[in-house]
Amino acid sequence: MSMRKTAEDRMVVVLFLSGTENESGPHLYEPRVTSVLGDEIRVVGLEKHEQAWVLQEWQMKILR
Repeated sequence: MSMRKTAEDRMVVVLFLSGTENESGPHLYEPRVTSVLGDEIRVVGLEKHEQAWVLQEWQMKILR
């Protein structure tokens, strides 16, 4: 997770996948945790795809 500055000089939280082959993998802007159940976390946020912003939901499994 990191902070990025927008074109309007506003700071936003960014969640990204690290340790992937392509370090420029997906970035989820302004993420919000929607649920934490057992070994699963769900997060929603915005992802930039070409010229459009797309609402995304990420489902992550906690590895033990």
